[in-house]
Amino acid sequence: MQREVGDDEFRPILELFLDEIETIAFRLAGDDPQRMERDFHFLKGCARNLGFRALAAICDEFEQLVISGRMGEVRLDRVFDIYAQSKQLFMGELARNRASATLSGQRWQDVRSGTQRGSGHA
Repeated sequence: MQREVGDDEFRPILELFLDEIETIAFRLAGDDPQRMERDFHFLKGCARNLGFRALAAICDEFEQLVISGRMGEVRLDRVFDIYAQSKQLFMGELARNRASATLSGQRWQDVRSGTQRGSGHA
């Protein structure tokens, strides 16, 4: 998604997705099966858009449990744990990509200006 919209537009979209995911995840504790089914479906789509494969898979599994009338088998603690892990990995990867892009941009600037870091030439 980041490649499709660009860095400047990605940050607000990311914040919106994460806010929505967290709002809906905390709402899951209710006892309305239709709402829970819709919420799991929505979370599954958000997770897929962000590349949170494990979260998408657990949301799909739990959505199917709710549809089949087996709400008691849904373990929300697993949803929260997988979301937290997915978010942490994603944010770490995002930070690494930004650092790499910044470093690459600096190297390109050095090449364009004729400066080579660490080569002893200025």
